Amino acid sequence: MSANPRAVDWHGEADAEAPAAVTRRALHEDAESTLFVSGAIDRLSSRDFQGWSEMFAARTQERPHASEHATGPLIWISMPLAPAHLTRRIGARLEIADQDAFAINIAPVETRFQAEIGVPHEAFHLFLRPSLLTEVGSELSGKDSAGMALRPVFGESDAGLSALLRTIERTMAEPAEPSRLKIDYLARALSADLLAKYADGSITLRSDHLARGGLSLRQLSRVRDYVEAHLAEDIHVNDLAAIAGAGRTAFTTRFRASTGVTPYQYVMAARVERAKLLLTTARMPLADIAILCGFADQAHFATAFKRRTGRRPLDYRMR
Repeated sequence: MSANPRAVDWHGEADAEAPAAVTRRALHEDAESTLFVSGAIDRLSSRDFQGWSEMFAARTQERPHASEHATGPLIWISMPLAPAHLTRRIGARLEIADQDAFAINIAPVETRFQAEIGVPHEAFHLFLRPSLLTEVGSELSGKDSAGMALRPVFGESDAGLSALLRTIERTMAEPAEPSRLKIDYLARALSADLLAKYADGSITLRSDHLARGGLSLRQLSRVRDYVEAHLAEDIHVNDLAAIAGAGRTAFTTRFRASTGVTPYQYVMAARVERAKLLLTTARMPLADIAILCGFADQAHFATAFKRRTGRRPLDYRMR
């Protein structure tokens, strides 16, 4: 940490400028200006997922230091990946803890706080736009959830939420750009979990609002036909939900109730089935099959194919 930790004014402007400023900068720029305020915080990896503007993730190596942060218009969720001694002060509230690996820390929007890191450790950080929580909350509660906020959290033990965060952290390390369908599913599952546990104020997440049964046979048929016709493209849950005539969060829940799998898992299975057909009927290069089936590249194709069949594409072709 530098000898003189500094407070961060959002974009170097008055607080009143923050809402307008967020529209002028990419999410990763806003998140990085919030997180990397000290030379003792080293970036190990980071990702703003392609085609997705609601979530930014970073893995860091942090040495003992003190710093000041301002979340601005973003929600900041952090999780040490090894035991850590952390101190946080928000206003007059001082929190000190020896946190276990994967403990949950949340700083809501427009939060200024001081932090001290007592021992070196690696950490995972995730930044979300509150508009995502508003959208998911409105679908889950059945009413307008504009203005919904999360409460500050420090050192919470939460196996379910930490598992979601670790899945996103592993997704960062995938060699191929993950599909928008996968990232959208993870972000919505994360948002629903956050709202159910850490909403600041009263919110009733009505399971009956979503769990009114699965999709109709006609809706499923439309979705399946669309998937088969667009396997070579980066399919988005927006497209599938629109075809089914449902909200994005409701669609994912009802689709899983009907099929037993998430939309992402269904699409990946369809891509593998298409690849099987092409491997046995078309003498084209594996790279071409990968593109026609919607995989990012040949390496992504080989990894996904083996994960679901236990065989490499070339071995399957030569059987």
